[in-house]
Amino acid sequence: MDDKTQRDSPLFRRMFLDRLPANVQMLLKASLITDLDEMAQKADEMTSLTQHSIVAKVTTGNDDHDSDL
Repeated sequence: MDDKTQRDSPLFRRMFLDRLPANVQMLLKASLITDLDEMAQKADEMTSLTQHSIVAKVTTGNDDHDSDL
């Protein structure tokens, strides 16, 4: 079996999809894409669109402005 045939096997496809985030898996499974290389490209595009930085500020009850209340 050549590399392309191995990559297109159902087992390899399943292993590939299982390693993706759930939202990307859902979209790819619903798509009509059958070529694994194209599927990988779409997965890259989707993950780059959904990656956001999260910034959080944590405060405690010891802040100076809390004593003004």
